[in-house]
Amino acid sequence: MYLIMTRSLICAAILCGTPLFSFGEFSANLGLTADYVWRGESQTDEEPALQGGLDYALDLGFYVGTWASNVKFGEDRDVEVDLYGGYGYEGKNGFTFDVGYIRYAFLDGPDAEEVYSGIGYRWATVTYYYDYDNENSYLDGELAYELPRDFGIAFHYGLFEFDAAEDREDYKLALSRSMWSLDFELAWHDTDWEGPIHDGRVTMLISKTW
Repeated sequence: MYLIMTRSLICAAILCGTPLFSFGEFSANLGLTADYVWRGESQTDEEPALQGGLDYALDLGFYVGTWASNVKFGEDRDVEVDLYGGYGYEGKNGFTFDVGYIRYAFLDGPDAEEVYSGIGYRWATVTYYYDYDNENSYLDGELAYELPRDFGIAFHYGLFEFDAAEDREDYKLALSRSMWSLDFELAWHDTDWEGPIHDGRVTMLISKTW
C-alpha cells in the first residue's frame, strides 16, 4: 500500500500539509505513479499504477479506510484492495501514536493480513507491522522534514524479516512539493536484494487529496 500506509505519515504530515487524522470527516485520495513500489519492491513490474483510497476518521481518533491499485507480478495483472482500521492520536507536543489492522486483498491472488503499531515525535516515526499468518514482520522508520516554499524531504528505512526467506532491507529518499492543489513526489528506492523489481529506481508520484 503506497498512498495510505507507507504514504504514509509522510503524506499525511508533510506532503498533504494536514494533521495525522482529520476527526469526524471523510477524505479521499487519487494518485498516478510511474511505478508502484512497496517496501522496496515493484508491485507493477516497473509499470505505472493508478491508485485511490477513501478514509473516514471518527471522533476520538478511530479510523477506517480502503485503498486500491493495479498490480502486476510477472505476466499476471491483478488488482489490490486494502482494508484497514485503527486508532490514531496526535498530541499538541508533536507526539503521535497509531495502532491498527490491515488486510491486503487481491482479486486473483492470496490475501495477507497485518497488525501494526507506531509512534512518532515531530519529524520521526517508527512503525512495526506483523503478519501473524506467515510470521513475517516489517520495521518502518521514517524521517520527514518540511522545507520552505511547500517542499518536503523524507528518508525511509525498512527491514522486512521473513520466516521462510532471507531478510530484506529497503531505502527511500523523497523530495515532495505541494502546488496547484496537487502533491508531487520524486523518490529514489533501493533494496539489498538483486533483481529487476528490487534494484534501485526513481519514481514520480502525482496525487490529490480531498
